[in-house]
Amino acid sequence: MENEIFKENFEELNQSKIIMDLAKEVEEKNREIDILKQKYNEEIEKLKKLKEIEIETIIKSKDSEIARREKEFMELLNETQQRLYERYQLELKQLNQKMETEIDEIKKDFEKKKEELEKDFNKRKKNLKKIILNF
Repeated sequence: MENEIFKENFEELNQSKIIMDLAKEVEEKNREIDILKQKYNEEIEKLKKLKEIEIETIIKSKDSEIARREKEFMELLNETQQRLYERYQLELKQLNQKMETEIDEIKKDFEKKKEELEKDFNKRKKNLKKIILNF
């Protein structure tokens, strides 16, 4: 009987030891899981930081590209404005020359007419004097 009680107590102790061992294993596995969770979270944070850096790099790159394109656009705009201004100046100069030429021609024509009228006037005046003298 004592042997049986001892056996029962021994079995209970064995079961308790097995339960304790299992509890220790569970506790150890939980610590491993916690460590893995911590590493996982650290990796996620690292990836987030890397992603932020990547996004910032892309934004800086795009900003640089935009600034470069704006500069090229402004240069092109300035060149176009300069060409238009030069063309306008040339056309203005040509128009001015044309107008001066036309004015010179009108002056010449006016002078011719004036000379003709003066000649005609002088001729008539002469003729009139003759007529008056003859009269």
